[in-house]
Amino acid sequence: MASRLLPRDLAALTTIGVFRMLTRSQLQAWHFEAVSETVVRRFIDRMVERGYLGAERINRNGVQVVWLTQAGADLLVDHAGVSRADLFSARGPAAAKDFDHTTAIIDAALAIERRGFRSDLILPAWALQRAQGGRAEVFPDLLCLMRPSATEPGAALAVEVDLGGEPIGSVLVPKTEKLAAFLATYGGSALAILLLTSGSRRRATVEQALRKASIAVSISVVELDGFVGGSVRSKCSDSGHLK
Repeated sequence: MASRLLPRDLAALTTIGVFRMLTRSQLQAWHFEAVSETVVRRFIDRMVERGYLGAERINRNGVQVVWLTQAGADLLVDHAGVSRADLFSARGPAAAKDFDHTTAIIDAALAIERRGFRSDLILPAWALQRAQGGRAEVFPDLLCLMRPSATEPGAALAVEVDLGGEPIGSVLVPKTEKLAAFLATYGGSALAILLLTSGSRRRATVEQALRKASIAVSISVVELDGFVGGSVRSKCSDSGHLK
């Protein structure tokens, strides 16, 4: 059965496993952009039937979400050479309180990959926590790495997604200071923080607060929806696309 899977099928399963879950729209934007939605639906149906994916509609008639099962993780380890440590096998979608943040992080990861970072070097927070045994005080929502070349140094970009639910002065600024300390462990690379936030007013307030903080690392504060080119997570439809 595994031998009949296409390379695209394995790549899609891997992305789902790395990022905890994907909406169907995100899956299409990442791996099936050039084909019809019917192809995506059939892929999900096949993978669910084989036990490699779980799927659920949020609030019954809302967006469809998929996640990698233990059987799917076993498949990728045995037939695609993926490390088990790189996969998050789940039993359901992210909890309701984490859902918007999780999907926003995936939107950001896709947008970053389209800007030139290799997808296998975009690491979500859970993978960093596992790799480092939780030793750091904070972990970025995404850590995006570029390996050094003969002419260019490496780069480490920490990405934090702020949906507006945290106080800026008492939570967001101290967290950003700790992210800068986390990045400092990647010495020898160009270091930067990208803070994706909600709305122009909050962006301006965050920028003003960060200017008063003593952070040595370069920081860019950008509106989330503009950065991802039209937020997939905000579309309550399975046919949503990144613009």
